[in-house]
Amino acid sequence: MKPWLVVAGGAHRSGGQDRANLEVVRFLARERGCAVHLVTHQSDPEVRSWPGVTVHTVSRPLGSIALGERLLERQAERVHGALGASAIALANGGNYQHATVNWVHSVHSAWPVLDAGASPARRLYAQLRKREDRRRERRALGAARLVVANSPKTARELESALGVPLSRVVVVPFGSDPRPSLRTDRNWNGRLGFIGALGWDRNKGLDTALSALKRLVDQGHSEMTLSVAGPGSSAPWSAHAARLGLGRRVRFLGLVHDVPRLLSELDLILSPVRYEAYGLAVQEALVAGVPTLVSARAGIAELLSQRAPPFVVVDHEDPAAWEAAVSRVKGNYRSFVEATDRVGAEFASRSWDEMAHELVAAVETRT
Repeated sequence: MKPWLVVAGGAHRSGGQDRANLEVVRFLARERGCAVHLVTHQSDPEVRSWPGVTVHTVSRPLGSIALGERLLERQAERVHGALGASAIALANGGNYQHATVNWVHSVHSAWPVLDAGASPARRLYAQLRKREDRRRERRALGAARLVVANSPKTARELESALGVPLSRVVVVPFGSDPRPSLRTDRNWNGRLGFIGALGWDRNKGLDTALSALKRLVDQGHSEMTLSVAGPGSSAPWSAHAARLGLGRRVRFLGLVHDVPRLLSELDLILSPVRYEAYGLAVQEALVAGVPTLVSARAGIAELLSQRAPPFVVVDHEDPAAWEAAVSRVKGNYRSFVEATDRVGAEFASRSWDEMAHELVAAVETRT
């Protein structure tokens, strides 16, 4: 049985692509009995105890993402060289240029940097980083024998933005945890939630969510609050919320590790993204029984538009459209909860094991 090299920024339970990486490593080791070498910046402690798994942890000097990427690739090259040409190397996007298979969770060439309000130096750095990410992405995807996409949207963007022929692409949707015990007291209390990376980038659409909340409060929805969870600096956003007069209505929670507990405290999730290859946070919320509104620009919106059209906000840039959508949920909350239960059960029926099995089978038959 061929050994596997998995090159991943992270492999742990907190985070979309990081969770997917974790589940593939777990499946290879515990279900298939493969020797797996994981080259990563961060992994859950339990991974080291899995049979056949060797973890090569790579630091990020001074917290630098750019330096960390270079060290990650160098370590991957060393491990790959030691394993030999027979090893199957699985990379994530542009993080390793010589991988057999590239698993794409987002397409850098398909979305721009949106950092209005940042300092000129920060904006210049972001543009240079994006240019480098796109260069590495193009090179890595050109070298891979097989490209795995997390959604049909991602597959189309691989072809349109990078020229990757669809004959080299296979779509493997994410899996899910089993459904948790759902709250029995799911009534409307106006507790809105937003989950996504913060900092200066506006692709997650927090500015739209805050503007929508402002409109809702001005229209008399005095019970509404917004809990914001995600890594990155909250300073630009807390200042923005204060300018809108929402300072006491918005909680910035930072990176939340106990996501199920957070979801149990919310009545509705808002995801007004400008770019999202899939939207695992939306899926997790629906599986947990929390109604969710999502921008039509997210990959998961294609699935929801067929199963639950009212969950998709087409005019994703318009705060008035989000205000109207939230008002509809409030006025018909029981029906939205019932639709959420139906859709959430569908997502939960596809396990992480099923996802990992499908990905590994595609790699073994097509490379």
